[in-house]
Amino acid sequence: MRYLSLIIILFAFFAQIKSYATEQIPDYFIYKGKQYALEYSPLYPYLKEANKWEWAGGKNGFWCTALARDYYATYEIVGNELRLKDVRNCSKSLLKEFLSTFAAKDSIFKFDWFTDSIVIAEGRYLYDDVHEYYSILHFEKGKLVKETRMSYKEYLSNRLKWHLKISSIELLRKLSENQYQADLEIIEHYLETQKGDKSEFLTKLKTKYEKKFGRPISDFELKIQRIRLGNEYSFEITRTLYGARVVDFSKIGTVTKLSMEEWLDIIRALSTCCLDKWELVAEQVGRYPSELGGMFYIYSSSKNRPYDEHYEFPIKSGQLPNVNEFEKVWEDIIAKIGKNSAKP
Repeated sequence: MRYLSLIIILFAFFAQIKSYATEQIPDYFIYKGKQYALEYSPLYPYLKEANKWEWAGGKNGFWCTALARDYYATYEIVGNELRLKDVRNCSKSLLKEFLSTFAAKDSIFKFDWFTDSIVIAEGRYLYDDVHEYYSILHFEKGKLVKETRMSYKEYLSNRLKWHLKISSIELLRKLSENQYQADLEIIEHYLETQKGDKSEFLTKLKTKYEKKFGRPISDFELKIQRIRLGNEYSFEITRTLYGARVVDFSKIGTVTKLSMEEWLDIIRALSTCCLDKWELVAEQVGRYPSELGGMFYIYSSSKNRPYDEHYEFPIKSGQLPNVNEFEKVWEDIIAKIGKNSAKP
């Protein structure tokens, strides 16, 4: 598929930009009256060919850390043709000089060499640069010939294929596969829980909890979606539609799957420490006060995205009740993981 090759180029190009500390200004595309940021610059292959890449920065004598590629452009579709609306550096428009330099007629830069696709992220932002769906605009010699859509599942799948294609080290391949599965589970869990009272998953969760512990699940326990003790030997435990995923950072991201019953045991054990009574305190207070301690994080989702809201608790700050009880409960949780875990 043509858009798969584009996504491969997209990631290869964007990887260059992400290597810089300063967040980079993207190219933009105006589509049906809205402006979208692009991760791939359609001008990039054209300017790179025959050293035309030097035009944007070298001739204009201007460079800023937010533009490692020296320019950013805005595109639009006029009729059915791809058009360059503007090209800029960090301070001013370079369009007039660009059109003059590249001998554009009637102030129009022709993309008659461009036979590729442009990917536009649409719908809600979900997680880790992933949106609900993508519009794929297919061009031949600069003319729009077809529009198709790609779901977030297809996007994740293509991203995985790209990583697997360039990963010759087996460990990196395994990590890519684990990350793909984790991203997919996080997104599907988020979309299901946003259904509110219509969520079959949340209804089952509440029923299982009440049957298991003889009391309704609290709002605090229900909203917990991910927990992590923030030191270098930490575990991160994330609720999924089927139970939970545990990532052991001391073992290069080893993944263990837990059943829903095991997840309920964990949040019930934590709730006995009165975590819902802990006050939200500044992150700077007692950041790494003990070997076991450090920051304990509890994440929940907002209407906008997973893990948009979180609590940060400095374990040994002297401001939190039941800390000793918490440490014992957490150690017991870690000890049980792996012994009673559900098979993947």
